[in-house]
Amino acid sequence: MSARWRLSGHLLTVHIVGLTLIGAGLLKLSAQFLPQPEGTGLFGSRWLAVGVPSCELALGLGLLLGIGGRLLRGIAAACLAAFLSVSLTKAFAGETDCGCFGPVAVNPWFTSVFDGLATTGLVLTLMRPPPP
Repeated sequence: MSARWRLSGHLLTVHIVGLTLIGAGLLKLSAQFLPQPEGTGLFGSRWLAVGVPSCELALGLGLLLGIGGRLLRGIAAACLAAFLSVSLTKAFAGETDCGCFGPVAVNPWFTSVFDGLATTGLVLTLMRPPPP
């Protein structure tokens, strides 16, 4: 495999994950302006509802801008692995919406596949030397 293909594959993976995280974060934040039932416990917390999308935005922007290098890609891989576990839990529970994209309903099986592929892609970028 040529160095050019490895470089473009590396950048493509990082940019797709970055754009997806930004999109998910923006959609979740936009949902905060819609009427919502009051939640209870940790998962109903307003801090969590604003904190997670804000972290997704920061992580996505960092990936797109190339900030943080291997460390940020490692954090993104760990984050996506956590998202994968949430998506799979919801998929096996028979839920029809993963909640990953705020008001946009997406089947948790689709997000599970994406999260698995994205995690694998990011781990592979960590195994190769960074692009020049």
